[in-house]
Amino acid sequence: MKRALAVLLLGVCVPMGSGCGSDPAPVAPTPVTPQCQTDHTGTISFVNHGSKTVDILWNNAVLATLAPGQTSGQFTVVAGGAQYVFDSVITNTSIHPCQTLLATPLQCQNNPFGTCTF
Repeated sequence: MKRALAVLLLGVCVPMGSGCGSDPAPVAPTPVTPQCQTDHTGTISFVNHGSKTVDILWNNAVLATLAPGQTSGQFTVVAGGAQYVFDSVITNTSIHPCQTLLATPLQCQNNPFGTCTF
């Protein structure tokens, strides 16, 4: 009888795994890398603190035209080391009301930029 019980227990434990009742080792989840880290990108946005409508220039290209107090949407750019020229010009003029800035957006963050108050 004891031999039959031992064989029966052995038959039950072996199919369940090598520890016979022990839990399998937990498997750590694979960390997910955010796309902005993979692509080395961040976002930029702009706000017009001035009293006139301005064209927002990013590397001398117009990205947005903003009325006083208006905020732009977000734009995705290479970040984490890339340097850009940020400027503004009063719309339909050649007047640059603010100082031109060199900007280095941070990776995986929104980087807000604003015009000076004029």
